[in-house]
Amino acid sequence: MKLSHIAVTQTPKNGTDDNAYLVRAELQNPPSQSWRMQFQLAWHNSPECVSLCSDVHMDDDSIYIILNDSQQALDSVRVLRSLMATMDTQSLFRASTNKRSII
Repeated sequence: MKLSHIAVTQTPKNGTDDNAYLVRAELQNPPSQSWRMQFQLAWHNSPECVSLCSDVHMDDDSIYIILNDSQQALDSVRVLRSLMATMDTQSLFRASTNKRSII
């Protein structure tokens, strides 16, 4: 699974003068349900990811990370890219180990 682009937007929080920061990562292709579950599991098993945002949201082709601090935006982009690369490497490894040799 590849990322198409990542955007960070600043939005006001409801009822306060503070701002929230929304990181939206758009995927090149809509992911399968199993990929979504693997992503959620990988996110929740990473202390670095959970320290940034404990609840990541997904829709058909995007991942949303809601942050309270602007300093966390760059960290979340870095962590998201790293997690996506790790998941991509793991799926390639699984695919190569599932191949059967024909003799």
